[in-house]
Amino acid sequence: MNKIILLLLVSIMCLSSCSSKKYLTLESKFKGTKANNTFIFIPNGALINSFPIVENNIEYTVGVLNNIIIYIGTTDKNFTISNLKINDLLPESYFNREWGYSTGWGYYIEIESGWYAGFDFQTKPDEESRIQWFFKFNFNK
Repeated sequence: MNKIILLLLVSIMCLSSCSSKKYLTLESKFKGTKANNTFIFIPNGALINSFPIVENNIEYTVGVLNNIIIYIGTTDKNFTISNLKINDLLPESYFNREWGYSTGWGYYIEIESGWYAGFDFQTKPDEESRIQWFFKFNFNK
């Protein structure tokens, strides 16, 4: 009996962790509530519905268009990618890469796995500029 209960608990934990990893991805269906009148300005210049989501104790903002997640961003200080966090300076090696810029939105640079670090929209980042947010967005669409 104890083995069956343990097996059920492990199965439930696996299903919930596996589904949460698939939940917060670009191009996935938005499964949250639609009762929200908050919008976000995304890199292509569009203003779309946005919703807060907490996954693995990190708060994200997702941009949703036609019930599909097309933007994921975070300013959560617990989020880490490539050993970088909010308010960190970029390593010198990043300044040899190509920077992106969207008018009125900001400067950004690709970090890893489709994640970008976002910076101020008024001046191009330099060695003293700190990361203001991280985001995912498909620039090819």
